[in-house]
Amino acid sequence: MRNILLLVLLGVFLFIVGNNQFTMFDNSETHGSMVAREIVTLKDPFTMHSNGKPWFVHPPLSFWLQSATCQLFGWTDFNLRLNEAIFGIVGLIVTFMIGRLFLTEAVALAGSLILGTSMYYFVIARMAIFDTILNTFILLAIYFFFKAYLNPQKKGRYFLGYALATVLAVLSKGPIGLVQPGMIIVPFLFFKKDLKFLWDKRVGLNFLLFLALASPWYLYEFSIHGIQFFNVALKDYTWFRFFGVVESQPGPWYYYVSALLFFFPWVFHIPSTLKSGLSHTPRNRDFFLFSWLFIGICFVFFSFAGTKQPNYIISIFPFLSLLMAQSLFETTSKRWVLVEALLTLLFALFLTIAVTKMALPPMYMADRPLLIWFFGIPTVTALVALVGYARNKARGLVTAHVLGTIVWLFFMTFIFFPAIDKYKDSETFVKAIKAEKITNYTLVNFHGYSPYLMYYLDREVKHSDSLDEIMQLLKPSGVYYLIVGKSFNEKIKNLKHITDGYHQSLYRIIVP
Repeated sequence: MRNILLLVLLGVFLFIVGNNQFTMFDNSETHGSMVAREIVTLKDPFTMHSNGKPWFVHPPLSFWLQSATCQLFGWTDFNLRLNEAIFGIVGLIVTFMIGRLFLTEAVALAGSLILGTSMYYFVIARMAIFDTILNTFILLAIYFFFKAYLNPQKKGRYFLGYALATVLAVLSKGPIGLVQPGMIIVPFLFFKKDLKFLWDKRVGLNFLLFLALASPWYLYEFSIHGIQFFNVALKDYTWFRFFGVVESQPGPWYYYVSALLFFFPWVFHIPSTLKSGLSHTPRNRDFFLFSWLFIGICFVFFSFAGTKQPNYIISIFPFLSLLMAQSLFETTSKRWVLVEALLTLLFALFLTIAVTKMALPPMYMADRPLLIWFFGIPTVTALVALVGYARNKARGLVTAHVLGTIVWLFFMTFIFFPAIDKYKDSETFVKAIKAEKITNYTLVNFHGYSPYLMYYLDREVKHSDSLDEIMQLLKPSGVYYLIVGKSFNEKIKNLKHITDGYHQSLYRIIVP
């Protein structure tokens, strides 16, 4: 219990403190928040809406949670990010619980700390999206599978937990919540020559329970919206997401190799983790087999998918973190880890020096010191971690990175991100429109997409890719605000110019 309380306390500092210090980022944060608010404004909790139109891309659970939280405590940036942060903490706890089934308590705790202090995890856990929610339910499903596998006499009870966790995963982000755990469990049991473990009426009954709980929302939406819902939710954004490219998010087959850099500062310890994976002990052989299957299969699966985003592979990192902790705490090759810690330091130092020398656009020159601090703090942390490992081995390394990450996050939260808010064109336009104190107006966005404006101004936005089409949009009399790219300013110079962002301009049009 003491270690769980420690994870909760650290999680508050890593994921929650200061989340009201800067506005949300386009497009995922503001778009999801807009969908959550339209549940309330349109009084429809079942069909999600975006910009006033039905939106079938993701299931409703995360939007229900956001909407409920903000209805209770207010529609603030902090509350919109709160659920993701809480699930980020729960994800650390479940990682610890999984590790404790096979590893020592100290190693399980270290694995959770490695996960929580990785840039990949703490950035996602601080955003108003739903990847840590999905990740946590997938981890819970794996935890219950392990409990059933280690205690087959209680298989029914634990597969009930597995069924409920996968229901919540599917309602968080779709069928991947069922597919991802299953595509690891089946190969694991195949290698163990124990596929008969699943051939059990208790497993079958819980699968039927899963279907009974996960399918009603899908069936309801299909009954209301028919083939349109099926094509978007289950074809375009599920099947075609793998076999094609949606929302202009392609990537080469090696996309996730480069994405591993976001596992900073721990990415350079992956080689020693791979090396130690060849010498696991009989006591935790099952865990090592499952973990490497999880990492390998998911990495390959998402690498071959047509649509790629860094957050798609979030679920591999809890297992990689636990394996890494085991490697760091039990390795006999201290020199190898010292070299990796030195590489971490050199990489951070290289980035720090690079931002002091690189040419920046004039608009960013005044904030170069912030960039230097942004990379300088991890550089100092990496130096302390190197010394810590040399003096106190793994404990010194992990402690240094935990404390250094908290300092780094406080810098980003209270100084860096608030400072770069001014570079958000949409934030500039929101302030300018509110300053005009005109309440009845229409927003028109030319060659752009800004859920930021939709959310913070609480109104729909008309989108157009043609100046001629815009004239058709301006039919009713009234006040219009038009956002255009600066390259088009000459074509509309007769309009009333309000203000400029860094990449776009804002105009007011009054149609008599």
